[in-house]
Amino acid sequence: MHGLTGRSTGWGDVARQLGLHFRPVALDLRGHGESGRPVSGYNPEALASDVLRVLDALDIRRAHLIGHSLGGRIAFDFATAFPQRVERLIIEEAHPAPYEGAGSAYAQRMAALSVRRPDREAWAAYLMTTRGESSARWYLQSLDAVDDEGVAHWAFSPASIVAMAQQSLEAAAWTAFSAVKCPVLLLIGEHSDRDVDRHVVRMKAVQPDLKVRTIAGTGHWIHGDAPHEYVTLVEDFFRY
Repeated sequence: MHGLTGRSTGWGDVARQLGLHFRPVALDLRGHGESGRPVSGYNPEALASDVLRVLDALDIRRAHLIGHSLGGRIAFDFATAFPQRVERLIIEEAHPAPYEGAGSAYAQRMAALSVRRPDREAWAAYLMTTRGESSARWYLQSLDAVDDEGVAHWAFSPASIVAMAQQSLEAAAWTAFSAVKCPVLLLIGEHSDRDVDRHVVRMKAVQPDLKVRTIAGTGHWIHGDAPHEYVTLVEDFFRY
């Protein structure tokens, strides 16, 4: 599961490598990529149910789960609601603490992404300046086109993004995280801007067997910054 404003194709390098030994399945969260953009259903329960429907449709009875950022929250919500369907869980750059003001913050980001710029190169320069190299690549993966009037067409619905931030990020998720029964690995980027490491002590208190790895030289998008090292960690954990 990708994070907010991401898409399934962002797992490309990782999925290709994991496909040598596993059956990788990447999905577009609702409001993203090729999935629908409903006006409601952006709460944790609905998002976990979406994952269940995907697994049922593919006749996958049990799976390892990987979730990046918001996808990490969805992953441990799913593991709590449907424990019989989960083998192991990897959470990348996510924690159960509330993201206060997430809705407002993403509303501002969506407004910034609606400004007209002449072409993809201009967007790349803007994102590099305002978000940094790793986050710029993250957003650019979802920039489908810039039309002749300078309007950017993104592979996500801004309204869906704001709703998801409000309904699934602003609330604490400690109850769901503490109820996870399968083995859990937390991956943190060395240069993360999400303060995930601030919550590790409490995360280990409610999940004493939690394994934590910090990946050198990476930011919030670990699997995009260091895909080969990421795959090694994933495969080692799933085979442990």
